[in-house]
Amino acid sequence: MTAPYAPHDPVPDLDPPPGRTPLGRLVRLGLGWILVVVGAVTAPTPVPVGLPMVAVGLYLLARESKTVRRVIRERRRALPGFSRRLNGLKHRMPRGVRRMIEATDPLPQGEGGE
Repeated sequence: MTAPYAPHDPVPDLDPPPGRTPLGRLVRLGLGWILVVVGAVTAPTPVPVGLPMVAVGLYLLARESKTVRRVIRERRRALPGFSRRLNGLKHRMPRGVRRMIEATDPLPQGEGGE
């Protein structure tokens, strides 16, 4: 089986909605990192709030950063079972989340486990 995605392949762009400002981007990036860090710290607690915080933080970061999308794509390639389950849940998600799942899918559209 050949790898459908090589690290040198371009990362798909997600067109930002009109009206986004550089300050807004900075706020979203900052909020995303805060959510990821706080979520990672609280993940081992008995109340399951850490993992959803990490997921929301990664969503915000991936919307704003090609580098984060590339890292997520590499992690999904390393964890194919997780990637398949994520693709299976895609149809139940809001449009923005669906687009992010597709943008970080390590397999091309025809082979993504749909």
